[in-house]
Amino acid sequence: MAEKFKTSVGGQALMEGIMMKGPKKVCAAVRRPDGQIETKEEPCLPSKWSKIPLVRGVIGMVESLILGYRWLMYSAEISMGEDAFEQEESKLDRWLNEHLGEKAQNFVMSFAAVLGGLMALILFMILPTTIVGLLSKVVPLDGVRTLLEGILKMVMFVAYLAVVRNMKEIKRMFRYHGAEHKTIACYEA
Repeated sequence: MAEKFKTSVGGQALMEGIMMKGPKKVCAAVRRPDGQIETKEEPCLPSKWSKIPLVRGVIGMVESLILGYRWLMYSAEISMGEDAFEQEESKLDRWLNEHLGEKAQNFVMSFAAVLGGLMALILFMILPTTIVGLLSKVVPLDGVRTLLEGILKMVMFVAYLAVVRNMKEIKRMFRYHGAEHKTIACYEA
């Protein structure tokens, strides 16, 4: 598993790094503000659920989200430095940090992850099914309904990728991702 993380504000890159997880270790490489690359690795702890079919997929996804979030925060600390987080806070941010601390940040990040997952579910699953369902009321689709729904899902996904690939940060992320695949292919060969 590999994750790239990068954010920018006003077109200026602030955070950039790569995290890769193997069967025994997880490693991250993060670009520091001075341009140097800092790496860190940790052992992967095996899950007792990893042998149970169906359950291991769900557990694996949750563990990946948690792991990705943790390494994203590590990348933010390294690439932006501690003082980057001490910028002007709104009154709400200050109150949340004083009363809830890290719990508030974890809640907001969890909420954002759930909201992102719901939006993807709606856009790529529910919307195509609804469109084909409405179309089937006008035109009899008989045996091609499932095929049409699948084609619509693929078209929507490819259209989504075509739109986001024009974003500067996403284009760079796609390049990193392609390089990762080439590196892994060479390693495995």
